[in-house]
Amino acid sequence: MKRLALARESITKHGYRPSYNDDELLELAQSGSVPKERFHVRIMDENYLEYKGKPGNLGQAFKTKSGYGAKYWSTTFDQLEDADSDPRLINLKLGLDYDPEVNYVMVIVDTDKAKALADTHSLIPTFKKLGDFSLNELPDSYTPDEIAKMMTPEFQETYAKYYQDALDSGVMDGDSDTEHALDYFSENIDDKAMQELMRQRLKMQKHLGNNQHFLGNGLTKTLLPNNGSYGAVETLNIERKLVNLEQFGDAINISDILEPIGN
Repeated sequence: MKRLALARESITKHGYRPSYNDDELLELAQSGSVPKERFHVRIMDENYLEYKGKPGNLGQAFKTKSGYGAKYWSTTFDQLEDADSDPRLINLKLGLDYDPEVNYVMVIVDTDKAKALADTHSLIPTFKKLGDFSLNELPDSYTPDEIAKMMTPEFQETYAKYYQDALDSGVMDGDSDTEHALDYFSENIDDKAMQELMRQRLKMQKHLGNNQHFLGNGLTKTLLPNNGSYGAVETLNIERKLVNLEQFGDAINISDILEPIGN
């Protein structure tokens, strides 16, 4: 938290300055070293800290071949430190729309301790690694042929276009409304094989969270102007044991509600 306070001072004086440029981020993503860093960071809506009056989880519960636990996308403290604890900067850096009406909190995860509790597996979500994970951990959901076709830049571009078109058309009740997205695909894609592939890709988005903004190279797309194309190296974390936020104890640190710089 002291380091974040120093980052806020720097941003206040000099404006936002990213720690890494695009080339450096690509190199880090390709090295595979980021998931091994000790401190990971998860940005959450404050409402998710509780579920039905009980402590919430780090993400949505998810069953794989290896176990049952939370699934969540994150990055590391090193990747996010340059944005301080400003929720607007953080969201835009991670390629997410910032909602000023939402109360965001930062959860810093000490992975040395958390992995011992939740048996967490972390990976950089590239096309290949997500494809391999899906085949190994969700073998009844996808075929090798489907994974080979879906996990490519070309198919992702097609998926992103139709998904965004579905959102813009008004048929969907928000980003998570995959059911109405499927209706849109059925009405606007004539090829039955492509319809089925899009259905499977929708299912993967629901399973893993790789949405229409997914780049497939392990990086987030930055929405900050004049700061290159990429924001941070991201990680996908899959727990094999479901552990709630209270049970993590000192393996996590939950901040107060994040305040934008200038407030």
